[in-house]
Amino acid sequence: MFTDFTNMILKIINLNKITDSKKYNREMVKLGEEMTQLGFGFFFFCSDDTIKKYIEYRKYITMDPNILGSNEQAKMVMILAELMVLMRKDLGYSNTAATVDDFLYIFLRDWKDTKEEFIAKAEKAIIP
Repeated sequence: MFTDFTNMILKIINLNKITDSKKYNREMVKLGEEMTQLGFGFFFFCSDDTIKKYIEYRKYITMDPNILGSNEQAKMVMILAELMVLMRKDLGYSNTAATVDDFLYIFLRDWKDTKEEFIAKAEKAIIP
């Protein structure tokens, strides 16, 4: 289930590269179906905190990309990082020292240089 989630993240990243609106819409429908199926797995096998964070993430990821500004995109990535740490705990690393910051160093190439600006943007995001 957790590997399915990471594969879905890669699909989302690639989805944002699609310029053909019909293809984009088709892929969004498929992604929505995958997210629902994944959500059922999360509901049965993850902690309450992870379920709540997944729901928060899903609210952002399903927003119309035309209304997502850089603040909302930053917030979405911060939520993803929080979700990844929670998922790690659910895998049995309950006392993990890995943090959101650690994940973002892995996930974002320029995290060291943009960290403060990125966090400020995320804090200004419109919450769905």
